[in-house]
Amino acid sequence: MGSNSQIEVSFNGGTTYETFIRSTNTITDAMDYVTLNLQNTSATPVDLNITRDTSDAKTAVENFVSDYNDLIDYLYTKLNETPVENPQTEEEKKEGLLAHDSTVRMLYDRLRSFAYATISGQQQYDSLPMVGVNTGEIGVDYHQILKGELNLDEDTLDSALATNPNDVMRLFQNVATGTQEGIAQRMNDMINQYVRYGGMIQSVITTGGSIDQEQGYLQGQIDTLNEQLQAKELYYWQKFTTMEQALSNLQAQGAWLSNQISKMS
Repeated sequence: MGSNSQIEVSFNGGTTYETFIRSTNTITDAMDYVTLNLQNTSATPVDLNITRDTSDAKTAVENFVSDYNDLIDYLYTKLNETPVENPQTEEEKKEGLLAHDSTVRMLYDRLRSFAYATISGQQQYDSLPMVGVNTGEIGVDYHQILKGELNLDEDTLDSALATNPNDVMRLFQNVATGTQEGIAQRMNDMINQYVRYGGMIQSVITTGGSIDQEQGYLQGQIDTLNEQLQAKELYYWQKFTTMEQALSNLQAQGAWLSNQISKMS
């Protein structure tokens, strides 16, 4: 049988040591989120400097900004798209269908509002601009600001992650019970109101939805106009028939009169 591994750990350079004896050379419970793989013995203290790896967190924020901008750009394009005159293809027929659409506009405006949202109960960072995510500074393209796209200041984000990474995490996703949701959670909840089963988009496009109701209204208008057109057509046909009969009678009278005159000559 092999012997147990044993280490004595002093935190922050203190003189008080805590002993850990384990049956394996891999120790996972000496420090939170740190795994120690023991390779050899040492008669003298070994200094261990541990720094946070924030690269994954930074990548996650970069992806968040990129995905947000893609969605904002798509919605902005659809809201301002001009219909194609005399469309020839299915794609051309679809262009401009969502221009100034109230549902798309509401989604677009609500998404943009998250850029200025604040989270209560934070220790240090309670809004996106405080961690380097903003709607643009001097020198940023005007159209980017107009659309509401986000800009990432990497230096500010790096500083925030190095200073208080937990606060940055809670700003985006706060999982503590009884606390205010993070911005990413709020955004997810809001988007879910649109895309979930029975959500706002489905209420627009399904049978009985607003589009269906609008189609029903327009069809009713078309039916009414067709009825009016048919009634008008019948009216003119009756008038035409009466006029035709009158002309026929007039022609008959003219012929009779001509015949009478010819007999007198």
